[in-house]
Amino acid sequence: MVDAVTCTGVKKLLERALSNAFMLRVSKGNRFVFCYHDVSAADAPHHSWRYSTTPARFKEHIDLFQQLFAIVPLEAIANDRDLSTGRNYAALTFDDGFHSVLTDVLPLLKASRLPFTVFLNGIAVEHGRSWITDLVLAANDPVFVMGMLAATALTPADAADPIGAIMARGRFTAAFADRPVLAARTKIFLDRDDVRQLHAEGVTIGDHGYAHAVLSRCEAAVLDAEVSTGRDLIRDITGAAPRHYALAFGKHEHYDARAVEAIRQRGYTHVYNTNPNRVRAHEVGGAELIPRIGFTGDSTDQVLFYVNRTLLRKYAL
Repeated sequence: MVDAVTCTGVKKLLERALSNAFMLRVSKGNRFVFCYHDVSAADAPHHSWRYSTTPARFKEHIDLFQQLFAIVPLEAIANDRDLSTGRNYAALTFDDGFHSVLTDVLPLLKASRLPFTVFLNGIAVEHGRSWITDLVLAANDPVFVMGMLAATALTPADAADPIGAIMARGRFTAAFADRPVLAARTKIFLDRDDVRQLHAEGVTIGDHGYAHAVLSRCEAAVLDAEVSTGRDLIRDITGAAPRHYALAFGKHEHYDARAVEAIRQRGYTHVYNTNPNRVRAHEVGGAELIPRIGFTGDSTDQVLFYVNRTLLRKYAL
């Protein structure tokens, strides 16, 4: 029988092996989609460990990616079956439509001629808000927090971590549409003009749901709004209907077959989850959900660990 000390030692050796570039240098032909959200300074009011990456850390990630991957448009990862098997490939995506994509991400990636995709929440574009950032900003406002919990059929017992509770158990009904909102504040999200500018720069614009609701727990009317309203908004802004849809939160418990079918029926050709896997050949150009690996403030060693482990097994989270 293997003792606990030996197990711990083996685990540390494995973690060390997965936290360097060796595996990616010898394993070629792999495809990845990387997912970010906000890139902002740690002292920004809306900055959160849940979704933010500092500009310095983000640059470290990009420098690493340029060493190890050919950074290509999302369309190439999703559709091009003829990418050379002699390289590894990655596409960069940014969820929610934070204004920092325009101010911090675009200058860096444009200077290096790196393509990327933004998945928008329509309500953030139209009204400059998201229920998640509202709760980050109103963390010390118990009246607001209780209102959000009530709007998603939760109780005051969930006040210690309202975002986590809503993600895990919240219900998205008509009451969610009437949820409390914060007053006007510093600009956090892209507006219509910003989206037009990104589109003109060649950035791919995709849909991330109108209000970032958990699709598996939406009543019919809310689900329809989540998969239709954002599409109409993006088409109005850019002149083209989006083809790519990133599922809000994106783990198995956050969507179901009903939601995916509703998305497909609206004309989306590619749907993305956040199961942290590489993109496999059978997922290219077909009806399979395409996986993405999410990063926030991770060190480059952690980034390599998350990427390398996909070469050993497929995760179902």
